[in-house]
Amino acid sequence: MLYCKEDLFLEFGYRQEPPENMNVDLYFTTDGMSKTLLSVHDMPAEYYQDDTGEISNLIVWVDSETNTLFYISGYLDKDQLVELAESVVPEEK
Repeated sequence: MLYCKEDLFLEFGYRQEPPENMNVDLYFTTDGMSKTLLSVHDMPAEYYQDDTGEISNLIVWVDSETNTLFYISGYLDKDQLVELAESVVPEEK
């Protein structure tokens, strides 16, 4: 899902696979970006920051209970991307 408005760009995506198919290849441009390990909902996550401002920052995490990989990319700082990531919750059925 893409969201663009004036100077704001956000991309959110997820990929859910059965456990036997979890070997999914997704490619993110992270060359030259600094990597920080953190957590989202107590799940390990990786935050990638581009100090040049040419590439959007990225947060990636996997919910091992649902075998779902999530990512959010945007020109936001770490705290803002973590806040967005923490707002991603399962839908109540």
